[in-house]
Amino acid sequence: MEPCFHCGSEVLESGEPLYIKKDEQPHPVCCRGCKAITEHILGNGLSSYYEYRSELASKPMDEYDNTSYDIYADKSYLGLIASEKDGIHHITLSIEHIHCAACAWLIEQSLTSIPGIVKITVNTISQRATLQWDNSLVSLNVILKRFDSIGYPATPFKVSDIEVTLKNKEKQYIKRLGVAGLFTMQVMMLAVAMYFGAFESMESHQVGYFKWISFLLSMPVILYSAVPFLTGAISAIKAKTLNMDVPVSVAIYGAFIASLYQLIENGMDGSKGEVFFESISMFTFLLLIGKYLEFQSKEQGYFIKL
Repeated sequence: MEPCFHCGSEVLESGEPLYIKKDEQPHPVCCRGCKAITEHILGNGLSSYYEYRSELASKPMDEYDNTSYDIYADKSYLGLIASEKDGIHHITLSIEHIHCAACAWLIEQSLTSIPGIVKITVNTISQRATLQWDNSLVSLNVILKRFDSIGYPATPFKVSDIEVTLKNKEKQYIKRLGVAGLFTMQVMMLAVAMYFGAFESMESHQVGYFKWISFLLSMPVILYSAVPFLTGAISAIKAKTLNMDVPVSVAIYGAFIASLYQLIENGMDGSKGEVFFESISMFTFLLLIGKYLEFQSKEQGYFIKL
């Protein structure tokens, strides 16, 4: 069976099958949450979201507690979390599950259709929205329920929460960089020795032994440090689009599989076949440096805007 039209999750055959209709064609969905969100998007003429998104949507909860937003209808509480000028309230919201520009477009189009919304601007990098609305026409709890109904739960922005999230991401980058850097150095030491003929006096089985060592040393880089490229590529392919992670993953894992095939094919005979474990490891390490610098730049820009 096809994956879920909205989030790409596996559609289980047990239970009542759920479908939505787009262009008169039925498409399966995995749960009532995805069904409700998809029907809302299509019913409000926002189907372009599915054509231009670069990643699949996150899976929503089948059921959520609408009453959790009731506190935002309290005017005394609203005064603590939002500012007011000339009868127009202003607030900054943290939004979950934003992946791409199509997500921002969907949120803005869906929210601006609510009477009383003066302006909404969504930032995909910071995953925040600045909202202006007339509280005499629509209350904040109604607005937040609309966010939830399209699969992007929103809450009033808190700097401390975002700082924790960004610090956790930074730790992940540093760990992956550390592993890639450490094992790349070990693989490169063996590769440089081969490049400059240090193993020419050795028997072929001894050279083959060092090639197998290079394979083992490159494993942490491939199975841990390079995984974000692979998961990004898989997400893009599921969404039927392409991003930079796709060719990068093809290069890294394609070269790794080709090198492993040469090892298995030639066994311990190091005089046959070429392997590229040092190139793969170095390529991954350099790309991770680029990703980390990009993350740092976005993080600095994020807090400057605060």
